[in-house]
Amino acid sequence: MKRAKQNELMIQKILNNAIEEFNSYDYESASLNRICKKGQISKGIIYHYFKDKDDLYLKCVQICFETLIEYYNQKNFNCLDLSEAVIGYMQIRAQFFEEHTEFRGLFFNALLRTPSHLQHEVNNLKKELDTINLSFLKNQLSKITLKDSISVDGAVKFLDIQINSFNEYFQKAAEENKNFHSVIEKHEDMIVEWLNIILYGIVKEV
Repeated sequence: MKRAKQNELMIQKILNNAIEEFNSYDYESASLNRICKKGQISKGIIYHYFKDKDDLYLKCVQICFETLIEYYNQKNFNCLDLSEAVIGYMQIRAQFFEEHTEFRGLFFNALLRTPSHLQHEVNNLKKELDTINLSFLKNQLSKITLKDSISVDGAVKFLDIQINSFNEYFQKAAEENKNFHSVIEKHEDMIVEWLNIILYGIVKEV
């Protein structure tokens, strides 16, 4: 077997085991020793291909985000109703994690338990995903009639701020709650209802 192919296979083996580890544990709790033991890989081999734990973690996060982006890009949205479109969009993400269980914990750990010293790097990796999310909202908002004083771009900017605030709320919840799984479930259960409140308000029309 050619060396280039051997290198490719070894890198993939390391990444497969690292993704499993970072999917099961947050960055701080994840262990290179466990990755080595499960994959029967020496730590020296890991350091041959990756600078350190940070480098390996960021590569796993990158793969997670890129795989989700590719999944989104394969889907079409033809809903006429804004609320239905939002629900459908979130269902696609839920479906992705049902099909790719190896990324669910990794994704939400990166989103809600981002290592403080890697915040900038993770945000950079997430930019394309953020752009897709905001483009979806902009496309849906352009199909409806907004108030005279509100532009589509202004509404999207406002929603971006609110989405960041929503995630910050759950970042704090993740710090306070030892059951991270329940935090993820509540995040996903609340996001559609929360977006509907943002878009339609809380006062019943009479």
